[in-house]
Amino acid sequence: MFISSPLLRLLRAGLGLTLAIGVTVASAQPQKLPLRIAAARSTDHAAAFIGVERGIFAKHGLDAKLVMYQRPVSR
Repeated sequence: MFISSPLLRLLRAGLGLTLAIGVTVASAQPQKLPLRIAAARSTDHAAAFIGVERGIFAKHGLDAKLVMYQRPVSR
């Protein structure tokens, strides 16, 4: 037997709205935090290159970009 009372309709509408909001929030991608990493073409900066290439920073919510600089001349 189907019961159609105003309270039951209100409960159905509330449940539908809750599900719609939940699906919308779950499908929204969190924005990645921008991160600039200063690096030179040197083996001591290899970890930064590997992290960006393999997506390790992106996996943890960071939008990492390498900013290249020239190493100073050793004295």
